[in-house]
Amino acid sequence: MDDENEKIDNGIELNENLASNDNNSSHNCAVERKITQTDHLNKQLLNAFLERLNTKTENVQDKECTTDVEWVENTTDETDEITSSLKNGIKLKNVFIIGISGPSNSGKTSLTSCLKKSLPGSAHICQDDYFHPPGDKRLTWIPEVQHHNWEVFSSLDMDSMVRDVKKIKEIWMEEVQDKPSILLVEGFTIFNYGPLNELFDKRYFLVTSKETCEQRRLTRDYNPPDVPGYFDKVVWPHYIQAYSEIMERDDINFIKEDMSKEEIFTQVKNDIDIYLESL
Repeated sequence: MDDENEKIDNGIELNENLASNDNNSSHNCAVERKITQTDHLNKQLLNAFLERLNTKTENVQDKECTTDVEWVENTTDETDEITSSLKNGIKLKNVFIIGISGPSNSGKTSLTSCLKKSLPGSAHICQDDYFHPPGDKRLTWIPEVQHHNWEVFSSLDMDSMVRDVKKIKEIWMEEVQDKPSILLVEGFTIFNYGPLNELFDKRYFLVTSKETCEQRRLTRDYNPPDVPGYFDKVVWPHYIQAYSEIMERDDINFIKEDMSKEEIFTQVKNDIDIYLESL
């Protein structure tokens, strides 16, 4: 992979090659199971992002800092307030993790992308980027539909996803900022996986009907592509099971589909703003 000036929307810009063009490299077998229209942070970029942050210099006051970190400029009063808080032993929490979930084609990616654009200092990672590649021995084959089951945790590298989220939080927590850094985590079963679910500060779930999901799914391209019967026999039954496990929880904001995309975005954005202002 030889990408120049690849930019991650949380303010960190990679100005170097992320990997060599070694023809024997195994990195070309990146996760293939993804919707082609999405723009979320892929796993290779996330790993490069974490590596860059781990090796950054301590000289954060130099505006020509080679880490390419776009630091927030505080006013004198704001800086004094933060410094005073630190001197008094107060640990400023400046990292918030927000989960966006829902069934297949419920609008998770669209909502997350809009939130990312409207929330300064935010980044976005997606559960879809942690699917094992087709043919991986950890995948479950379904003879009835002659297709792998992509709806279960065994089809995902959830351990890596949890480690990545924790690492980003750990690195961001070391920084003193006057505004919070926000990590948006999107996925179809992120609230069902305990080690990941416990990391969220806010949770939103887009409740969507079977008819809407099925119609939208027909317009999407998947790799590998869906086979006849996969949605009815695999996707939807697994969603019903996953939803039944979380539907009674009061720590999740369930959003019904009787609103437009704009109304859903406004409701979620306002709720996040109120939450951040209350801290």
